[in-house]
Amino acid sequence: MTLSAQYVAGLFDGEGSVSISMDQHKHRLRVNITNTYYEVLLMIQAQYGGSIHAERRDRWDSGKVCYTLHMAPKAAIALLQDIEPYVIIKKAQVVTGIMFQQMMLDSGQQRLSEGQLAVREAQRNLIMSLNGKKRTRP
Repeated sequence: MTLSAQYVAGLFDGEGSVSISMDQHKHRLRVNITNTYYEVLLMIQAQYGGSIHAERRDRWDSGKVCYTLHMAPKAAIALLQDIEPYVIIKKAQVVTGIMFQQMMLDSGQQRLSEGQLAVREAQRNLIMSLNGKKRTRP
């Protein structure tokens, strides 16, 4: 069964996240969707890729297991581009994620200038701000 982009966008608005991580001086797009219904994440994984991990969330006192679909940049960009016209709540995060990944693809593996690094870090800070997190690096 193939899920519509509209359905995935609705699920993503409620249960998804876009982030830009930085490790070893490299920025990386990260997209996750968390849900207690494993089968829907399997369907999204079949369409876009990624890996699913389980974790128990005892703090919710429900005793349910939560599953998170983690998507690498290639899978993430395909999903973000498909849902962008339909996502409402996280529109700014989705658009920023698409712009960031396109910039990453355009720059290739070459050494980045200070200006390019600054733009990537600005996009990372924007995502954190949109997600309600404090900025961690200048």
